Amino acid sequence: MQQQPIILGRYDKGTGETGDYGLAAFLLLALGAALRFYQLGVPSMWTDEMLVALNASKSVPYIISLAENVEVHPPFFYFFTKAMLAAGASDFWLRLPSAVFGTLSLLVLWRVGERHLGSRFAALAALGFLATHPLHIWISRQLRPYALISLCAVLALGFLLRYLEEGKGSSARRTLYACLPLALSHYLGFLVLGTQWLVSFAASLVRGVPGVASTLWFGLGTALCAAPAAWFFWDAKVRRQEAVIAAGKGYGPALDKVLDALQGVLAFGMDLPFAWVALAALMVAGTLALLFRRSAAVALAALFVLPPLALVLAQYASHLYAVHLSFLLPVAVLLAGAGAEGLAPGAWRRPFTVVLLSLCLAGAFVGLKGKAFYDSKGVVATWWHMGFYKDIASTLRANFKPTDMISFHDLGLFESVNWYASQLDGAGAPASQTLGPDKPSVMAVFVTNYGEFGHFFQSEAQFREMFGDAGAVAQRDNIRLYQAAIARQPDMALSGPGFVAELTGKPTDVYARAWTLRDLSVWPYFGCALFPTKPRQPGEVVYRFTRAEAEGENAGEALSRFALLADFELDASGNLLKVEYRFDDEPWSALIEETGASKGTCRLARFTRNAPYTHLWLRATLMAGEKTATSEMSALGQAKLSRLLLCADQDGARFGSSTLALAESGLGTLERLPGDVLMRWGLGQGSSLEYRLDEARPLALSYRFTSRLPGQSVEVLADGERVALHENLEQGQEVDQRLEIPGKAGAGRIELRYTRWNHKDAGSTFAPGDPRQIAVSFMDLTLEAPGLAGAAVPPQVLPK
Repeated sequence: MQQQPIILGRYDKGTGETGDYGLAAFLLLALGAALRFYQLGVPSMWTDEMLVALNASKSVPYIISLAENVEVHPPFFYFFTKAMLAAGASDFWLRLPSAVFGTLSLLVLWRVGERHLGSRFAALAALGFLATHPLHIWISRQLRPYALISLCAVLALGFLLRYLEEGKGSSARRTLYACLPLALSHYLGFLVLGTQWLVSFAASLVRGVPGVASTLWFGLGTALCAAPAAWFFWDAKVRRQEAVIAAGKGYGPALDKVLDALQGVLAFGMDLPFAWVALAALMVAGTLALLFRRSAAVALAALFVLPPLALVLAQYASHLYAVHLSFLLPVAVLLAGAGAEGLAPGAWRRPFTVVLLSLCLAGAFVGLKGKAFYDSKGVVATWWHMGFYKDIASTLRANFKPTDMISFHDLGLFESVNWYASQLDGAGAPASQTLGPDKPSVMAVFVTNYGEFGHFFQSEAQFREMFGDAGAVAQRDNIRLYQAAIARQPDMALSGPGFVAELTGKPTDVYARAWTLRDLSVWPYFGCALFPTKPRQPGEVVYRFTRAEAEGENAGEALSRFALLADFELDASGNLLKVEYRFDDEPWSALIEETGASKGTCRLARFTRNAPYTHLWLRATLMAGEKTATSEMSALGQAKLSRLLLCADQDGARFGSSTLALAESGLGTLERLPGDVLMRWGLGQGSSLEYRLDEARPLALSYRFTSRLPGQSVEVLADGERVALHENLEQGQEVDQRLEIPGKAGAGRIELRYTRWNHKDAGSTFAPGDPRQIAVSFMDLTLEAPGLAGAAVPPQVLPK
């Protein structure tokens, strides 16, 4: 007799069961669909969902880079979501595939159970358990790959059981086809595939079906199908050594972690002690019943046990939760269905008994977890709840204007809120902020999940101390909104040979002194920095300085020589920092332009002005090119500007050179001390200045430093030969020296060697709280080639 299709066909099961199982199955499918589709678009996406949406919205090369450099999973689901985004971005639309996949998995499970459990009652019970299971409902209501994985798992399960019963190669191939999306979506795909092959191979040895040769071919197909997931797992674990999949922490911790996850699989989120025991007991009963009947479906027990066992044997004790093992749910409920059929009294083995039980389970679920799953303020993932992003976006839209400066505790919070704000017509979107010179003050808003706001302020008390009566605080669920009015002073005076202006990313600085600001926001860590708010689009900040009349002996003179230090980070290639200047209304001139990766360094550049002027303008442009992924979070943080330090350079360069391109080592960055004093630390055993000359010419080495340690000695060498020695200096003693040094054609090197420095030994440690090996503090350190005055010198690289 011709076999009928497993999924949609009907066949004579010969069980002798009576009752309208078809109608009961339809009612349970309708119940399961209702639990998955109801209010599907109402709750705000939570953090992991937002990561999928945000990363999928990026370019294809970026998604590939994310998979190669950051993720532990293959990128298939990102590409799938990207295709969905082409037609819409609402929560309902993006979650719709998961709800469909989850509902379809119920239908497939019913058919698999009908065919392989030998009882329609058992199949219906399995359907009822899965339809009302909180974990399966949850994965069917979120923008993550687990509903797709569940559908693939139950499809593969049906084909695998047919393969175990009949030994046909076509069933083995269909098993692999069903698993392919799983293997392309999650690194655990190779674990599922490996388990299926082990079970089939064991069956061939024990029962003779399928044949050994067939299982070997099945094993080859399994290896090919599992290759993407296995490669990503190996790459993340071995090459990148991602902590999220670390192993080798011991069998005990791994067992505890796996058992916790399995408990969640059996009774996810139900606030009842030992709620998982009921399902586990039914599974044990089902396994015994199938074993007693010598059914091939007893392999379900091995399919449930082997993946967790493999994780324990691998000592996997890191990132593992119930959702990661949700592919075991179809196996679990099929075993439980067989157990229910074996334990239920004969009079209770009726289809509507299962319907009634399922309605009770659904009622308990809605009563205990309905608000968490369906309310706009519902929270299921309480362990990773960063805020109701949709509600925050609506609050900002209703209460703030684009001219208010809104900054966020972290980039993930910024991008998540901006995602929803952009869908609300863009009004109040934190990515679209503009600041002009015409307002006497600006409203600054600091949005945080915590009491502190990064490193800018650590508590509400510190915020009120900082802003006084100009500050206010509002609480919105777990989000705190700090608001403060910051007075504007965008026109800065430019006068005096000792002029210094340090322009930082602190809100109290940039919001007060920027002439204009567009599409930049504040990152509130490590002194604060500016970052671009729109990918692949430049944001900029402009500063204006107005010449003030000099007094005393400098009366009538205008500053004509300037040095500018830019302290920034570009974490990957394809990002941009550009600093330009101009005088009055003249065209902009580029001063610093960086597009490659640049971490841990600054740039020091110089420019001059010989003609009269009234205004000096500075413009800094930042852009996140979004080409290379460096983290799961926003690529916007790859481009950050911490500060611009502009100072007068009237008497020649105080640091570096205005005529030579220098390569420095053993020197700290440029620091501003009270009284607008600039200094740099000499570090460790010594500092060096390397240069290159086309022809021999005299060089001028100037330095002024203060010894910070008693007994310090500083030896100065030019190309290995001593040219000066300052011995046995007292603590606080200042040395001011100018030397003329013969410069040879080709490469040259100036060295300053120190005998003592911080942390060299106990007697040399004068600043135990500072980890740097600081030795002397330079107020001046320059090397010039007088005959090359006016030469074009590229920006000098300084450490941060």
